[in-house]
Amino acid sequence: VFSGVMTVRIDPGEDGPGLYLPVPLALVNVAVSAGRHVVDSDELVELEAHIGEWAPLVSEILEVLENCPDVTLVDVQHGDGQVRVVKEGRYLKIYVHDGRELSVQVSLPTRSVRRTVERLVS
Repeated sequence: VFSGVMTVRIDPGEDGPGLYLPVPLALVNVAVSAGRHVVDSDELVELEAHIGEWAPLVSEILEVLENCPDVTLVDVQHGDGQVRVVKEGRYLKIYVHDGRELSVQVSLPTRSVRRTVERLVS
């Protein structure tokens, strides 16, 4: 069972109201289980093969990230736009800004991301 909350924050600037969406990660457990019954079995086998190939490495990286100090993992700027992926505390955070007004922020507990990867290939 996954614990914690993933948050998504979208700020469109002056184009309209923003959105803040907290998603209980227990829903990930339900989605992964339900997905196994909805997705075509051949596609599921192919997906698991692709994920399975990388799962041990991704799981190990995420486990190390859980215990390391805060760090910026990716920082890409193009024109006025920017994408950053950082580890802050117990969370992976993704920040996207389009260089105008739109900004998106996603925050995920690192432990839950690791458990999701592990569950997808189990």
